[in-house]
Amino acid sequence: MYKPIDVTKALTVATLATGILWTGLSPAAALQNGDFSSGFTGWAGQAGSDDVDLPSTNFDASSGAATLTTNYGDGSSGGAYALHLFQTFDLQALSPAIAGLQLSFTASWSADDATGGDIWIAQLIDMSDASHFLDLTTGVSSFDVTGFSGRSVQLQFGLENIAGADDKLTIDSIAITARQGAVPVPGTLVLLSIGLVALRRQVF
Repeated sequence: MYKPIDVTKALTVATLATGILWTGLSPAAALQNGDFSSGFTGWAGQAGSDDVDLPSTNFDASSGAATLTTNYGDGSSGGAYALHLFQTFDLQALSPAIAGLQLSFTASWSADDATGGDIWIAQLIDMSDASHFLDLTTGVSSFDVTGFSGRSVQLQFGLENIAGADDKLTIDSIAITARQGAVPVPGTLVLLSIGLVALRRQVF
């Protein structure tokens, strides 16, 4: 005997079947060696305006993190008051499955004159438009970089020691992750089919 379909129940089954979504974070692999486990592979450095081979006097990764140390006024080796560590790469483009991109890292800065001019630098720069950049020194450890998706960017860290004792910056655990959108996991269609079959059996 014919039995009317319970529309509410049908929608509930469909919602449960399609409601299992990827909503976590997954690696966006364009950035190389963000944990410095391979030394400075993928990274470049400058001391003042000069390119330097890494590691060097001012750049060390032997501890498993990247440490930049100025040697301002060191007459024996010329000294460096400004250091920059950087990497240029393409950020992942957005897609229906990717809702956004997140950049995270850890940093520790020590300076003898943090209020008198010594600074540390951390920024993400759009290589096609230098005026489009994000300051990463705001005291938080995670940044939404969705606005840079699909672009060639440069991630840059640095020190500027105006005077006094040497400054030090340690960086580690740099990661760019994709924030996934509401995309059904594989198998959702199977679950939906099972739900519809169950409803069909109740109808007839």
